[in-house]
Amino acid sequence: MRFYIKTFLLILLLDFISVFAQESSNLVYVDNNGNLKWTNTNENAYFFGVNYSVPFAFSYRAFEDKGISHKEVIDLDVQQFKRLGMNAYRIHVWDREVSDKDGNLLNNEHIELLDYLIAKLIENDIYIILTPIAWWGTGWPAPDVETPGFSTFYSKIESTTKPEVLKAHTNYLKQFLNHINSYTGKTYTKEEKIIAYEIFNEPNLPKDVEAIKHYVNTTVKVFRDEGITKPIFFNISENPAKEQWEGVASSNIDGVSFQWYPTGLVKYSELKGNFLPHVLNYSIPNHTDKIKDKAKIVYEFDAADIGNSIMYPVMAHSFREAGMQWATMFCYDPTPLAQFNSEYSTHYLNLLYTPQKALGFLIASNVFKQNKIDKKSFNNSILLFDDVITDYENDLSLLNDGKNFYYTNSNNIRPKEINLLSHIAGFGNSNLVKYAGKGSYFLDKIKDGLWELEVYPDAAWINDPFGKNGLTDPVANLIWKKHPIKINLPDILQRIFIFKIDHSRIFKANNFTIDVGPGRYFISNDKNIQDTESKNSQTDFSLVKKYGSFISDYSTTEIKNLTPENYQENQVAKINTEVYSSENDFDVYIYFKKAGWRDYQKELMTAKDDFYFEYSLPTQLNKNGFLEYFISVEKGKDILTFPGKINSSPNNWDFNSQENYQLKILPVSDKITIYNPLKDKNNIIFSNIWRDVDYNIDYTFDENEKAELSVFINKVKESFPELAFQISVGEYLDEIQIDDNSKLMIELKNNNDKIKKVLIRFLFNDGTASQKEIKLTNNYQLLEFAIPEPENIQYALLPRPYPTFLPYLFTTSQLENHNEKLKLESIQIAIPLPETGTELNDGIKIKQIIIKQK
Repeated sequence: MRFYIKTFLLILLLDFISVFAQESSNLVYVDNNGNLKWTNTNENAYFFGVNYSVPFAFSYRAFEDKGISHKEVIDLDVQQFKRLGMNAYRIHVWDREVSDKDGNLLNNEHIELLDYLIAKLIENDIYIILTPIAWWGTGWPAPDVETPGFSTFYSKIESTTKPEVLKAHTNYLKQFLNHINSYTGKTYTKEEKIIAYEIFNEPNLPKDVEAIKHYVNTTVKVFRDEGITKPIFFNISENPAKEQWEGVASSNIDGVSFQWYPTGLVKYSELKGNFLPHVLNYSIPNHTDKIKDKAKIVYEFDAADIGNSIMYPVMAHSFREAGMQWATMFCYDPTPLAQFNSEYSTHYLNLLYTPQKALGFLIASNVFKQNKIDKKSFNNSILLFDDVITDYENDLSLLNDGKNFYYTNSNNIRPKEINLLSHIAGFGNSNLVKYAGKGSYFLDKIKDGLWELEVYPDAAWINDPFGKNGLTDPVANLIWKKHPIKINLPDILQRIFIFKIDHSRIFKANNFTIDVGPGRYFISNDKNIQDTESKNSQTDFSLVKKYGSFISDYSTTEIKNLTPENYQENQVAKINTEVYSSENDFDVYIYFKKAGWRDYQKELMTAKDDFYFEYSLPTQLNKNGFLEYFISVEKGKDILTFPGKINSSPNNWDFNSQENYQLKILPVSDKITIYNPLKDKNNIIFSNIWRDVDYNIDYTFDENEKAELSVFINKVKESFPELAFQISVGEYLDEIQIDDNSKLMIELKNNNDKIKKVLIRFLFNDGTASQKEIKLTNNYQLLEFAIPEPENIQYALLPRPYPTFLPYLFTTSQLENHNEKLKLESIQIAIPLPETGTELNDGIKIKQIIIKQK
């Protein structure tokens, strides 16, 4: 009987809690099953957006130094958030900048800008989670600067274990929560759209359950004492030990926060290859059952160092499968800094400068926020889920749900319900829009016969955006230029009139085609239409023009040479380049010269579209030999010669350049060198397992001065299956299909005969793989063997995903291989490791890897 009474009372209590949550002013609450719910509907709530740090740290200082208005930048960037379908914003507050040693809040310029940002987010219906304690210094990527805050004086582990730091934390939290926003007039405790809090960004926790509970419960009590009944989260994924998870999950929190960096961080160059296997699922370890009734959010995520547009939608789906209800990417690039990508160069997202990635993010936002998700499936190596297609081969993510048609690259897919379409967003060409520019465009239906069009500037990546970037040399530029656009909308069937918003001009399309530059337009059949009121957020293109970095005239023209370093004699040798200019009336020439020629031969390159130019070498030059060449953009008497951007012709008597482009025409051969240690340093990825294995990487030379990659293992410190590294080879094999006649030749050895074997893995373009075991000696061997067909194996996910509880090995049986055009993209070499504590003192050396085709 007592059991039934207790059960009845428990039900009453839960009902009371639910009713209390619904009657409170909180917009969301966490139910007893760990679901984040809307208070007014009791339905699950989903939030997707970004971190963004203009009020703090590097961004703040960069704008201060350059005299740029932080507030105008916030205005511009929040418009982009809205345009990309975001409804979530999170940031860790740099407490070092806004507090003193005792935790007193400093109401300074950083807090004032945070107030402004919060007010703008609220205006745009974007919900907020604040993390008041960051601990981190404020310098990155520059050196740290002097700051007054309490975190300056203590290590991160001391921040959660020392009583005097806890005292500063509680003092700071109380004052932070009661700070009155100077733009809304409300304290942070009363801001409805600050829907939850996360206490500490990435804490270091002791392996002591009770100590963790004491810290977390003490800080949670501050929130509750200040009248906050909103959900409170604490980070659980930064500390992977079971005791740490138990301590966090046993505390008085409502939810736990995770992060995901599936491709590691900070490679300082773009990753190449198919990384979809890294994001097919997000596996949460079963360290404690106590997180089952906690809400789950992702405070930071990104597929770092990747430039393509397919990763975000798959990550969003995997998050939902794992039960996440909030996910915020780290970190959106403020527009004036996006030309440099210097704030966090391993991340790169901005609607203007990364249009295809941004459209992928828009698709991801739609995936994440829908009520129900389907399982992923494969169709001929294309990943399908939730009305979404992700196609690695074509760098295409596409959402086609009837109402929305969004795509990140050109495609010929038909919209599902063309007459029901309300929103179109894209890059390149589709069945609905043909556009010659390199920026994104958005079409939103206002009513029958009236659509709004936004066209964004062209984006040109002129350097690897994921390098070690400063504030001097841009990695990308924008171009404010007109391009033809052809629009086929379901209810625009007669003559099309386009209204230019900025100047109220009317243009008539010819065959549904018209030249448009960046800006906002209305599209209608009726030139007398009066209703031009947009129901969507309006992009201020004057701010776009003010804070974008533009190739604005002929003198600022840039090019990107896309020509390979060599061809074989049996190939059609072409010089390929893209030209980024705001001008139209220019010509592009190639100047080339062979050894012994006095002057350069000048030839006109052919324009293939608004950007791409090509020249095919004549037969007499497409022979075994060496060419040096320059590419010149010429307008009348003006000339820009690349490389070097010299205002002179290579045939001028005083032309003097210290660099040129070079092309080798090689004899026909069945061998292609796909790895040369020094040449391919940026094409290699190493395991980030320094805590587990003490190892060294170097480039050494043999007695003939031939370069070697040297990987030397000193000691195995913790149990780990292998030390693996991966070499990207796809750029050398772009036109080559691997078949039964393909052989791999590899020249390698061990140092001291302790490492007896290595595993050579072949990673193909569809994510499948195969494997070959190789026995080693301490003398170089040039081994030759057939490349195995794809098989059911495991290979290492490199760069290693973070957090470290995520799987290190990927099983290829998760994939369905229907790819008829199999291409080899990467070679992975794995050294099996002995037991913990072994002093191995051995390594391997590699001189070259060659693909041989009969």
